[in-house]
Amino acid sequence: MTKQMDPKLLEAIARNYKHTFTSLARRKKGILEQRDPSSNTTLHLAARFGHVELVAEIVRLCPDLLLSENDRQETPLHEACRQGNDEVVDLLFETNPVAATKLNNENQSPFLLACRNGHLTVVKLMLRESWLMEFEEDRVDSTPLHVAISGGHINVINQLLQVRPHFARKSNKKGLSPLHYASSRGHLETTKLLFSHDSDLALQYDSDGHTPLHLAVINGYMTMLEAFLSSAPTAFGYLTRDGETVFHLAIRFEKYNAFVFLARFFNFTNLLRQPDGFGNTILHLAVLRENYQTVKYIIDTTIVDINHQNHKGYTALDILEHARIDAENEQLKALLQRAGAKYSIELSPLMPEIKQIHPPMLTHGNPGDIVEEKELTVFHPSLDSRRVEPKDSILSIEPSVDLATSSISQNSRGHFLRNQIASYLPQSWKERMVLPTPWHQKRHLSRSCGHLPDLISTTEEGQRNDLHEHQNGEKSIVQEKCESPKQDKLRNLWQLKCASERRRKELSKLHRIRQHKQYEMHSEAALNARNTIVLVAILIATVTFSAGINPPGSVYQEGHLKGKSLAGKTKAFKIFMISNYIALFTSLGIVVALVSIIPFKRKQLMRLILITHKLMWVSLSFTATAFISGTWVVVPQGRNGGWMVEVLLAISAGSLGILFIYLGVAMSRHQLRKLRYRDNKKERVADIAAIQGKNRSQSSIFDNRRSENQSYQMSQSTNSDVDSSTSLGYHAY
Repeated sequence: MTKQMDPKLLEAIARNYKHTFTSLARRKKGILEQRDPSSNTTLHLAARFGHVELVAEIVRLCPDLLLSENDRQETPLHEACRQGNDEVVDLLFETNPVAATKLNNENQSPFLLACRNGHLTVVKLMLRESWLMEFEEDRVDSTPLHVAISGGHINVINQLLQVRPHFARKSNKKGLSPLHYASSRGHLETTKLLFSHDSDLALQYDSDGHTPLHLAVINGYMTMLEAFLSSAPTAFGYLTRDGETVFHLAIRFEKYNAFVFLARFFNFTNLLRQPDGFGNTILHLAVLRENYQTVKYIIDTTIVDINHQNHKGYTALDILEHARIDAENEQLKALLQRAGAKYSIELSPLMPEIKQIHPPMLTHGNPGDIVEEKELTVFHPSLDSRRVEPKDSILSIEPSVDLATSSISQNSRGHFLRNQIASYLPQSWKERMVLPTPWHQKRHLSRSCGHLPDLISTTEEGQRNDLHEHQNGEKSIVQEKCESPKQDKLRNLWQLKCASERRRKELSKLHRIRQHKQYEMHSEAALNARNTIVLVAILIATVTFSAGINPPGSVYQEGHLKGKSLAGKTKAFKIFMISNYIALFTSLGIVVALVSIIPFKRKQLMRLILITHKLMWVSLSFTATAFISGTWVVVPQGRNGGWMVEVLLAISAGSLGILFIYLGVAMSRHQLRKLRYRDNKKERVADIAAIQGKNRSQSSIFDNRRSENQSYQMSQSTNSDVDSSTSLGYHAY
């Protein structure tokens, strides 16, 4: 195919000379199939210039050009949508709607180009086609709403949300929703429009574990933060994948104005003091960033614990100690020390041997710093929710042995036992907490805080080696020292208690998993039973309806009784009709009830199944009665019939009777087991509550919390049908 178009033809298209174009098309055969150097056909060019009459003429002469593609794999409809000529778009779309589904080499449809360029009339025209919008919703890269937000076309965005509101919750291949796009670009009007549509859009996470609010904080858009405060305040309690709050993000990406703005609103909430997934508070990050202005604001204005220790046991002063030495760091150190900051080693009064073996790993507050504050629920993308502990809460764990004769002070015992809690942490946290040198620990902390400058210069390489050798020497000295027998006994008892507690948690978790699987199987079985009852009821209704229309014994073929049953006056036929009617309308009632009522709770579903199941028994019984009475009508009796009717009646009635008796006994036994299970459960809950009240004053906080958790778990609503029949594996209803 030629890549050179006739100049006269090109001029006729550009100047909209319809007469010249028509004469050229008639004189030169195949001229309409010529293309320019970019492989554009005559229809591409006519659609680009917006000549409606010329486009109609080309479509009439050569309709195959509608699906022709140029070098960018674009059809003439792509050109028309890019230019925004609604008349040309309407003409091309009506001629061949398939062209609207074609994608160019950038995976863009014609409708996507119209949204990207903000052509509202074209967007309205194509939004009327529901099948086309379903095609656009199935896109995995970007929806039309994404591209409209990228261009800031507020009118197109509003029209898309009105006609296709599902676009607002669609994410692209990077997991970004339309609100993520608007928040990351600072489009305030678009954000408000999305909030007016659905404020819960602010709670969506992208593939990086960020909500739209997180992106607004990272970019420091103050007006966006005000919009989130007024329309979606709950979004501020959602954490990143690493457990970072909006304050961590503001400091990490050095958005000081955004940090100050947020601190004014949340100063007296626990969100400001919430540590990240590595235990770092906002003060840790500000010191690590060596941001004097932010550190001074945190110390002077906020209520953050200045001596908070992260999961590595480091305070803010410890982090500053490992940074490079310069004038700014000296100012930070002086500022922290004036505010009362201490090293982590100063916070533990234990003997040096214990401190070297068990470095502090948990956060503990100052009992004197009691601040009246509001509680704020925070959410993590990998967790449901968690409640932040108030500042004055101190973890106190004591072993269940008498420490009155111990030479260690009460505060020393408390710090020593806090160190043992590390055995409860996940293995990945333990590995992060036992790094060989403070320099390695610092590198790990910097990873949790994003990309940071190298804190150790090349001139300090020898200092790191000396520090590593010194720490190895201390470790060998500690291994040679012996602890007192009482300390050994205390440690052994505590380790046994920790191992027992871990084993108890593992068994409890395994039990919950098995119980959850049983509950899922029971729920699925209940739904299957519901569907089976509907199917059986429909089958009974079909059979009884056919039997009622075609009664046994045939009908009169002539006379005034034509069409009436021949055996209509017999007693057996009357029993047949009564039983058939009852079975028919009972089964119809079952179908209507199960189709009309949709329970979404387990107890209501089981109650509905129980009622309809008993009605199905009634319907089956009367169906069997109708069948027996119908056969009584048609089977000959007396000497000719012999004993056949009596035998069949005995077999059918006996089999159904035995089955109903067995099911009734099984259901009665299940109800008795269920009642006994509930009584035993109430007794266990009462016993745990009594033990908890008796030992409340003398047990530790840890034991109290464990008893409360056990009492709560025992008092939770359970599936008594499943739990009371675990040994059998089934139950009747």
